[in-house]
Amino acid sequence: MWRQRWLGALQYFADKDAQRRWLDRSERNPHYSYIECMAGYFDDTFFPGHEIERWVSFGYMTEAEYLAMSSFHRVVESYRPPNDNAYDCDAILADAHWSEVVRSARNVQIGLAELISDAAELAVLQSPSEWIELDGGGYRSSGGSVIIPAG
Repeated sequence: MWRQRWLGALQYFADKDAQRRWLDRSERNPHYSYIECMAGYFDDTFFPGHEIERWVSFGYMTEAEYLAMSSFHRVVESYRPPNDNAYDCDAILADAHWSEVVRSARNVQIGLAELISDAAELAVLQSPSEWIELDGGGYRSSGGSVIIPAG
C-alpha cells in the first residue's frame, strides 16, 4: 500500500490536468489543491520526516528507485509558492519554479516506469487516481486514500 501512495503522489506532481482542477472554484474535493498535493507526498508518504533513504532500508524502495527519486525529492522539498501563499493556485501554476517541479516529476515518472514491472504499480504511477464521493461526506481514491473534509 505504501508504494501505491508513493507512486500516486508522484503522479499527481506530473499531472498538469489534475492540477488545473485546483482552479475550479466549484470543486469540493480537497484533493484538488496545492496543499493536498504536497501533503499527499510529504505527510502521507514520507511522514514523519522528509527523508526518503529509510524506505530503501525498509525494503519498500529499491536503491535504483531511490537514485531516480533523489533529484525530484530535492526539487519539490525546496519549492515555495509565490509570496509563500499556498492557497494562491493561480500563482503557483503560473510559477516557473512550479513548472520545474512538474518537469522533474515527469522525468522521474519516465525513469521509474523503466524500473517497475508490476502492472498495478505502473498504473498508479502513470494514471491519475479516480475519486468517489462517500455517503455522509468525504472522498476515497482508487489508490485507497481517504479524505474527510473538516467541518
